[in-house]
This record gives sequence, structure tokens and C-alpha cells, in this order.
Amino acid sequence: MLLARDPAGHAGISHPGATAFLLESLREAGADQQVAALLARDPAGQCELDDQGMVITLAWCLHNAGADDQVSVLLSRLSAAGEWSLLDEIHESTGLEVPQKQ
Repeated sequence: MLLARDPAGHAGISHPGATAFLLESLREAGADQQVAALLARDPAGQCELDDQGMVITLAWCLHNAGADDQVSVLLSRLSAAGEWSLLDEIHESTGLEVPQKQ
């Protein structure tokens, strides 16, 4: 019944923690169409970057969902913002390759 209400299409995606929770919940429910709809909204390009712990969580959840293009978007945004310590933390926490400071 809840999936019929299109949570992926209506939920706010600016908070990385809430987005990560929704993404994981949809994946666990086997709601592949809702996962695809959520990812199509570009959560990595739309989320706020100020909650560092939740940004790391979102990066990990996107990676687990196979949305490496979204992970790249998020990492590029962090690189452009000069968030090098956060990028290092994402790498340490998730093992994902991250842009290097140049």
C-alpha cells in the first residue's frame, strides 16, 4: 500500500541521511522500480553536504545500490567544495576510490 503512494517520487531528497534510509528501505523491500525512480531524481546532486556523517552514509548506500554514477556525482561535488577530509573519511569508511587533492 505504501509503495503505491510513490515514496521515491514524493520524498524530499535534500537530507542525505533521510535519502539513504529511504534508498535502503526500498532496496530491502525489493521495490526496484521505486529505487530506480529515486535514483533518477539525482539524490547525490541534490543533497545538502553539511551533515558529514550522513553524506558518508549516503555514499555507502548509493554504492550498495549499484549507483556508482551517483557516487561519482557526490564525490565530484565534495571535491569541488574542497571537502578533502570528508573525501578521505569516505574512502576510509567505505573503501571507495575518491578524487585526490591536486
